Amino acid sequence: IHAMSKNLKNAEAPVETTFTVRIDSTKPHSPLVKANTLSPARGEIVRFIFESDDAMSGLQPMSYVQIDGGIFWPAGKTLSLPLYEKGSHEIVVRVFDKAGNFNDGSVTVEVQ
Repeated sequence: IHAMSKNLKNAEAPVETTFTVRIDSTKPHSPLVKANTLSPARGEIVRFIFESDDAMSGLQPMSYVQIDGGIFWPAGKTLSLPLYEKGSHEIVVRVFDKAGNFNDGSVTVEVQ
């Protein structure tokens, strides 16, 4: 961006300056989703930890979690969740960088 300004009171010569603007259109790294177990017993609490980073603008402080294709809700960087239904459950974690770009990571848990 190139900008020019002029002081009209003193009739000085215009002052010119150049600014470099970086636009972040790159997604953050896909979050790594860790679980304390991938095959819990029915009703067992599973503890999840989410890790990601973004070199350009940094990450927003909140992560969002989706279970089995439902809606995303805010979850921070960890989640403790009891799973009651037997079978396979997909946990998707979405992270946003400070420029609004996002990326997803997931893990599948098989409840016994």
